[in-house]
Amino acid sequence: MQQATVDVIVNEKPYRIGRLTASCGSWIRSVLVGSIKVSGEGKDDPELEKRMSEMDPKERADGLVQMLWTTCGSGLSEEAYRTVQTRCLQVVSMENGAGPVPVMMKDGRFAVKDLEYDGPTVDRLVVEVLKFNIAPFFLAGASSQPSRSPSDSSPSNAPK
Repeated sequence: MQQATVDVIVNEKPYRIGRLTASCGSWIRSVLVGSIKVSGEGKDDPELEKRMSEMDPKERADGLVQMLWTTCGSGLSEEAYRTVQTRCLQVVSMENGAGPVPVMMKDGRFAVKDLEYDGPTVDRLVVEVLKFNIAPFFLAGASSQPSRSPSDSSPSNAPK
């Protein structure tokens, strides 16, 4: 059975990362991989491929999902980008001593108001969610499955 949560420290604050549903995680993986194909990123780079092949598989998968998130902006609509970001932040809670506080409410508003204008922390939390939830797809070889076309990546198709 998979680990249900992982604790991380981001900007000296403790957070707990939870699991995305399998359908949501699969959709996000497809959207991110598809966005790279649309943007033209990820062209053949023999030197990069060599370095990647020498890496530990977990490090390689974590690096891949971080790269996918960092570069997806040019291949996603703002709506799709926000949908992925919101889905990720909805599985994050901040530990505040009195118990966990969800970072984002179900309606997409920030429950932790300090984060609403803290782009670097929000981005790092999204990357942590992706590493915990999406990297296993690449470790299991799921990346060989066909990605959805960009038309299938609209936020209206996003699983909850």
